[in-house]
Amino acid sequence: MDDRSSDEGSPAIDRKKSIGGSSHSSRGSLDRGDSPIRTDHKKAKKLEIKLTKNILQQQKKEEKEKEKKKKKEKHQSKNLTGSEIPGINGSSSTNGTTSIEVSRSGETETEAVEIKETVQEEDSYLTSLVETTQLETAVKAVFEANKEASVVAALDAFIPKKEKDIANICNYNYQAFIKAVDELLKVRQDTADLKHSVQVLNKNVQQTGELLLKKYRDLYNLRKMRSNMNVAIDLLEQCQQGLTLLTRSNEYCYQKDYFAALKILEQLELNYLPKVSSLKFAKFVEGAVPNMKEKVRKGAMADINDWLLHVRDLSPKIGKFAMDQMHAQFLQDEKLKFSNTETHDLIAAAEGQLGNAGNKSNQSEVKSPTVPTAKNSQVESDQDITRQHLFKNKEYEIDFTPLYRCLHVHKKLGLSEQFEAYYRENCQLRANGVLKPMEGMSFASIHGYQNYLYNIAGFFIVEMTVLTTTENLGSGIALQKLWETAMMKIKAVLQEQLAYTLEPGVLHQVKMFLFLFTNALQSFGYDTLQLVDFFENVKDSFAEVLVNYFYKDFVHGLDHWDRFEVSDVKEYDKVISANALQIPENRKAPQTFNFSAVVPLYCKLVKAFIAQFYSFGKDLADIDDFVRKSTEKLLKNFNASWLSSIEHTHNLAQMIQSWIDFSVLFEAKSDWEKYLSKLSYSGKMKIITGLDECKKKTEILIQQCVQTKIHGIFESAKSTINWASSGTKLEVRDYATALTTYLDTIIPQLKELPDSVQEPIQLRAFQTISSDMMDMLASPEVHRMNASCIKNFEIDIAHLEILAGKSSVPNAKDALLEPRQLFSLMLTENVEEFMDQAIRRRRYYRLNDPIKLLMILEKYKEKSKWLGKKGNRFEDIIELLRQESKMVDPK
Repeated sequence: MDDRSSDEGSPAIDRKKSIGGSSHSSRGSLDRGDSPIRTDHKKAKKLEIKLTKNILQQQKKEEKEKEKKKKKEKHQSKNLTGSEIPGINGSSSTNGTTSIEVSRSGETETEAVEIKETVQEEDSYLTSLVETTQLETAVKAVFEANKEASVVAALDAFIPKKEKDIANICNYNYQAFIKAVDELLKVRQDTADLKHSVQVLNKNVQQTGELLLKKYRDLYNLRKMRSNMNVAIDLLEQCQQGLTLLTRSNEYCYQKDYFAALKILEQLELNYLPKVSSLKFAKFVEGAVPNMKEKVRKGAMADINDWLLHVRDLSPKIGKFAMDQMHAQFLQDEKLKFSNTETHDLIAAAEGQLGNAGNKSNQSEVKSPTVPTAKNSQVESDQDITRQHLFKNKEYEIDFTPLYRCLHVHKKLGLSEQFEAYYRENCQLRANGVLKPMEGMSFASIHGYQNYLYNIAGFFIVEMTVLTTTENLGSGIALQKLWETAMMKIKAVLQEQLAYTLEPGVLHQVKMFLFLFTNALQSFGYDTLQLVDFFENVKDSFAEVLVNYFYKDFVHGLDHWDRFEVSDVKEYDKVISANALQIPENRKAPQTFNFSAVVPLYCKLVKAFIAQFYSFGKDLADIDDFVRKSTEKLLKNFNASWLSSIEHTHNLAQMIQSWIDFSVLFEAKSDWEKYLSKLSYSGKMKIITGLDECKKKTEILIQQCVQTKIHGIFESAKSTINWASSGTKLEVRDYATALTTYLDTIIPQLKELPDSVQEPIQLRAFQTISSDMMDMLASPEVHRMNASCIKNFEIDIAHLEILAGKSSVPNAKDALLEPRQLFSLMLTENVEEFMDQAIRRRRYYRLNDPIKLLMILEKYKEKSKWLGKKGNRFEDIIELLRQESKMVDPK
């Protein structure tokens, strides 16, 4: 049957290929292995069912076509038989064809009947597999019914039968046939795999059952063991409770939770031990409880010792924070106090101007001692720091819990008195440590005083806090006695260190910090009256140090004698207007003033000194008179240093500038008095500056400077003048030229002074020339002179008279009359006129010193040519002068 199907199918396939042509060329590609392969069992089952249904439908369709074809053939055969005409050729041919077709028709009908019967027989075995959608369930049912052999046999018989049907169907759709064959082969393979999987699963089920049985036996044994263990557990639980309590107590001890540790130990003693007293384990627990209590006590003591060390390290920070809070409150109070006055602004302005006494590069910079103000104090804003807690803030945190915990532990253990005695002893030791300056602590700057006072303040603040927050841990009387002892030591240390402190800023800060220190501790209940009285002892030291400090700054600024200049109006207001150095109508910039840079330096130092002293002594009594006297002392030192400086320099320009500066400062005196009065507590105040005396002394120094120069010129001329000259060429000598040059130089400088000052100085200069010339002629170093020398002197005096005539000083030329009259006398031909008192009083009235005139005439050795005598022309006059000299000086 298979062979026939194959033989009959081949022509049909060939014809399909030839007819299909190119349309099956693409399908043929699947024959080369392009068909997809599905391995999923469920999909394979569905494909098998679909394929089976398609095959059955195709078979039914073919059967119907065959039935129709048979009926059609029968109908045609009947028609041909009825209409057949007997003939030789036609008859035979027709009958032959008919017989062949009938034969083929019979065979096809027979085959169809056989196929139908076979399919019906196979369907009875495969219905359960084909119609169901759960192939696994169907296979499982077959195996459960032990029908696997018949099903396999039916499948083996089903496959060949279906191959022929598949071949027939493939005649119409070759590609579908190929695909169906592939899928069918896959179904077969999947079936084999499914069978293998079922076998493996069965084996695994058997193994799992054996393992489950083993586990059941083990479980039985364990349950039996658990029953035995429960008995032991019940016995151990009582012991475990005691161990747990001991362990928890130990853990709490390590966690520093001593309250809980003591509470658990108390439970052990009161609740647990009576229940297990019959057990030997109870004795072990009973012996461990005292050890645990001692461990708790030692732990608490270790914590309190660490806490005391921590507090000792933080004592300076605590004291600093408390004093900073007091400082902030003090500044707030000061702001409210001076809100409606100018005093606070004046002090701040004066301190702010220090170091700006003229903004010139050639001017000395004034450095003020640092004082604790809101600007330079390194604390937070007033409101922020006053709101923070003393023991818990941004800088540090102190928790008093270790102290309270240790006190509670000792109280629970009945050792309160022992702990209180220990704490009091430790407190005394710590007090001795903070009151004694640490080794290497330097008090040369404010930091040494700060560290010392901060540490003490922190210690006593903590002790007062401990006293007020605990019971029976110290007493107020003992703490007050300790504080009184501390004040005595503080005063002794400060008194010793202040003797070596030479910086006013440091003294000021010491006073301020001591003030904050006393107020801070007073706010905690301490009596600070002894320290407040100590402030008065600092006042005298501060005054002396402050005067010396500003005196040094002033001396340093005396090197700047250039005229003071301002470059803009802002600088004018800051320096000139602020010190009332010029009338407001002249407010302009840039501008150069007639005074030097020393003047604004002087003014600013005076105001700064006043401001510094009031800043220092605003909390002290009777400060006004003390400030006034200290200011006058400062001015006296300034003036003395100034005069000494210009006196030793012998610089006429500096002397003239100093006189101008003194005049300007004398006018600024009223501004200082006004400034002092505004800061004072007693109203209007006056000060003695001594500037008027400085002006007079400066005038004297100017005169002395000019005279010294003239003296030097004449002293030098003694050795250069030819006293016995015989030359006929006479000219002005070098000394006279030097005198006129010098006077031409200084007269313009002197004109910067008022006429009432500079005219007497010029006049005195010419008078000095006259007296020095007379002294030079009368000097013992000069032994003789002749007429030629005197004639040259006449030329010199004429040259000087020309200069005096140009001077703006009235009668300046008259200052040279004495040498002029002398030279006229020595060169006159009528010497006897001198003997006539009337003529003498009219022509020689300036020659009123007979001794000096006698000394000069005696040196004149020229003989008279007019009288023909060989003696001295002035012998008569000399004799007269000798008589007059005896009358003046009998010796």
